[in-house]
Amino acid sequence: MSYEDFTQAFLKEIRRQAGEEYQVALQTIKKNNGVSRDAVSITRKDCKVAPLIYIGSFYERYQGGSSVVRLAACLLENYYEMDDSLLDINTDFFSDYENAKKHLYCKLVNIGMNREILREIPYRTYLDLAVVYYYMTASVGSGQATILINKNHLEMWGITGEELDRQAWENTISDLKASLRPMGEILRECFLNADVDVAKTEDEAEYRIFPMYVLTNQKKTFGAICIRYPGMLKELSEKFGGDFYILPSSVHECILVPADETVSRDMLKEMVTDINQTQVEPQEILANQAYLYSRTLNQIVF
Repeated sequence: MSYEDFTQAFLKEIRRQAGEEYQVALQTIKKNNGVSRDAVSITRKDCKVAPLIYIGSFYERYQGGSSVVRLAACLLENYYEMDDSLLDINTDFFSDYENAKKHLYCKLVNIGMNREILREIPYRTYLDLAVVYYYMTASVGSGQATILINKNHLEMWGITGEELDRQAWENTISDLKASLRPMGEILRECFLNADVDVAKTEDEAEYRIFPMYVLTNQKKTFGAICIRYPGMLKELSEKFGGDFYILPSSVHECILVPADETVSRDMLKEMVTDINQTQVEPQEILANQAYLYSRTLNQIVF
């Protein structure tokens, strides 16, 4: 069965199992970096919130032998698990800026990969990146939902882009504290329960050649923005004792490498590009770059 045929059969089966109390629809969602994903939205008649459940993984399971009936049941199980928590979400936040402003934050995205969506949203340029803004809901199920802020929201709230920027930065710096950890420490944690000799892995060997550190926030979500925190880069240069490279490994974190004669910017840029092509989800790519922070100039060079 083709993807299109599967999608129609899948929706039909979800509607049958959910019953008339629920409205089920297919939506194509625009993600970061021009990526689009098909998702099922399910709305209960007494609830204004319709969660989105992406169906790509369900099609993969269908190709692996699972039946449409079983997959529809699994999707509805996922929905029911989050259903009660959805009732607690304040759906009137868009019309009440005093409530909404407490949940506004900043993140970084790539300008070149997001030119279309940047026409619709407020943003500030930083390097070859853009600082954009999002609303973070309370926890839903096992994670947190976010909503990208667009120009219509500013009009509805009656605020300017400058006001949005000021409030979102205040929340980001206050609520999402930066976290810096050695790469080797993170690798050892990853392999702790995998019965792997970390010292013999390629990643650990590379870490031994030159030290690497991971900069993110305490939630490990959209943590690449930490390189924009006031005074952060200067503080890190003092810690490292000189210049350092910033590798934008994803929208969620950056890898920092103290600069010395053993590493070159071209080598690091090639490494980032290769990782982006092979290991990072397309919507989570930040940039194929290796930025250099100059301690003397107190700025990033790229």
